[in-house]
Amino acid sequence: MILIPSALALFALFTNQLPVPFSPDVLSIKPVFHISILLCVLVVLNTALLGIKITNYPGASWVYDAYPMESRKAFKNGIRKFMVVRLLYPVFIILFLIIIIKIPVHYSALHILFLFAVANLYNSIFNTFSKALPFTKENSFINSVQRLTSIIIPLIYGIIMSVIMFLVYASVEITIIAVIVIMTITFWLNYFSFVRKPKLVK
Repeated sequence: MILIPSALALFALFTNQLPVPFSPDVLSIKPVFHISILLCVLVVLNTALLGIKITNYPGASWVYDAYPMESRKAFKNGIRKFMVVRLLYPVFIILFLIIIIKIPVHYSALHILFLFAVANLYNSIFNTFSKALPFTKENSFINSVQRLTSIIIPLIYGIIMSVIMFLVYASVEITIIAVIVIMTITFWLNYFSFVRKPKLVK
C-alpha cells in the first residue's frame, strides 16, 4: 500500500512532471500528477480500511460483544489511529522526500500538509460512518469483490478535494488557511465521534 503512491511519485519525478503546484493560474501548470497522487493515496487508504475488516475467522468477532457498547468507539478509533501511524505517515514522509527534489522545501511541506489533511479527514469520515468493526466480515467472494470495486466513494471525495485544491492553490496564504480548516474539521469530527462521552440522562 505504501509502495503504490510512492512509485507514482517517483514516475512523476523521473518524467519531470512535478511542477510547483502553487500559482494564480493553477491549471496552466498542469498539476496532473499532484492530483493523481492524491487520488491514489485515497484509493489505497480506502482499500486498506476495507481490507482490515475482512478475516478468515469471523467467529472471533465475539470478542467485541465481551466489551461494553461504548468500547465500539475505541475499537474504531484504534483502527483510525493505526492507519494514520502505519500508512499515512510513512506514505507522506516518502512523498515529501521525493518531491523536495523538484519543489522547494517550503512549498513541498505545505503541499504534503494539504494532502495529509485531506487523507486524514477521509480516514476519520470512513471510521465514523462505517458500521463493520475490524476483522468481522467473512473472507467471502462477495466481500472480496466489494473490497476491489469500492473505489467510487474515495474517487468522488478525491475529485471534490481536487477542485478545492485548484481553488486554494492560487495563493499560499489561502492554502494555509484551507489546511487549518480541514484539520480543525477533522479534530472536531474525531472528538464527537470517538472521544466525547454521551451525557447520562438522570
